[in-house]
Amino acid sequence: FLNGGAAKGAKVQVSTTLRPRWPEYKNYEGYHFIVDFDEEGRSAFAVDDSREQEQLISDKVPVTLDQTGSGKLSVSLPDRIKGPSELYAEMTFADPNGEIQTIHGAVELSPSGIVAGVKVKDWTSVQDTGQIEIVTLDTQGKPVADAPVKLRGKRRIDYSHRKRVVGGFYAYEHHTEFVDLGEICKGKSDSRGKFQCEAQTTEAGNVYLLAETSDKEGN
Repeated sequence: FLNGGAAKGAKVQVSTTLRPRWPEYKNYEGYHFIVDFDEEGRSAFAVDDSREQEQLISDKVPVTLDQTGSGKLSVSLPDRIKGPSELYAEMTFADPNGEIQTIHGAVELSPSGIVAGVKVKDWTSVQDTGQIEIVTLDTQGKPVADAPVKLRGKRRIDYSHRKRVVGGFYAYEHHTEFVDLGEICKGKSDSRGKFQCEAQTTEAGNVYLLAETSDKEGN
């Protein structure tokens, strides 16, 4: 209450949503931290993906505050998070004048205690040995040494062919396939949290890279 006393027995309502988070790490602006890609090579957290939207977890759950004016609410997520996320909570309550007040807060969530970032040239010749740099950081952006790292790849192949349609006209049909390149390299990060990988391919095309690491708990 405004006079400093605890709001004993006050009734409030709490709503929560889960939404993706886009962390940025100082001094690592050149690295890509986009999380995962699907069987078509698209990022699982792509900007135009429907999974970017907020997901309602709990809606206006009633909570009665105790003698100290405090209350707790357990929130169960429907599934393990796949990338950096945050649980946003909003509480509404009526003040002594009957007016509705709203306050909010959020807690950051991460699928693992270690994140991996990839730094690579925009393009390279098939004759070159592609130098790929991977960095392992904790959730605060500090380098983590001796973290396990492996790099996998998929090569994108685009096909186009002309097809005759009604009226003697022609239309073009496009088809995309992805070839799994498997594991390109593996190892552990050094004292700076970095791992160098030399990848080489004999065929041209777009290659999607996925760096993977895990924390001590195996996440």
